[in-house]
Amino acid sequence: MEQIADGLALDAEVVVKANVLGFEHQLATVLSGRLLMRGVSTSAAYRQGKEDVIMASQGETYLGRIGEIENTDQNLEHPSPFIESTLCELENWSWKPQIEQRIHRKFCINCVINPLTALLRCKNGMLVQRDEYRVQTEGLASEVEAVARMLELWSGEEALISAVTTVCHSTATNLSSTLQDILAGRRSELPFLTGELLKRANKIGVAMPKSADLLNKLLR
Repeated sequence: MEQIADGLALDAEVVVKANVLGFEHQLATVLSGRLLMRGVSTSAAYRQGKEDVIMASQGETYLGRIGEIENTDQNLEHPSPFIESTLCELENWSWKPQIEQRIHRKFCINCVINPLTALLRCKNGMLVQRDEYRVQTEGLASEVEAVARMLELWSGEEALISAVTTVCHSTATNLSSTLQDILAGRRSELPFLTGELLKRANKIGVAMPKSADLLNKLLR
């Protein structure tokens, strides 16, 4: 992170698009006063070979600021003029002052889909299309939702499995980012997905055996 910060102007506007948690305060410290925004997308794509990127689903991209992380007095309700003038050329994006809700939602969904697809080496759709995979998906979603509600990462009446099922159908042909990383021999984001959720669960004294088992199998 320090190497990235060294190449940025002190008044740079930085958009971090990541569907994970646990890195934010360190990043804000390294960026030291620069305008920091978070982005999250419901679109899905995967790489097929070195040159081809396949769009599995066309969704929306949300941007916003996280005030409690930045400790800033700047307005969180609207994008900066630079961001607004730059992104107005793109389709399906919007500014969300409450971006944390979008990030938390995507995080919880990915804590179910990503480790399972990585372990089973399957596309997203298979998690709800195969009976034996669907049973595992439902069990993991139940565990993740219970803890996520305690941590205020998931709220509302909708069950997590319902959201997971919707995403699996809409991105049925997609390979999760975790599976893509593992297949390519890269470090995955699992420590900041399942690993981060396990850390937070441990702090409140709640066990997550299914998630812990998945992480152990995938990181060993």
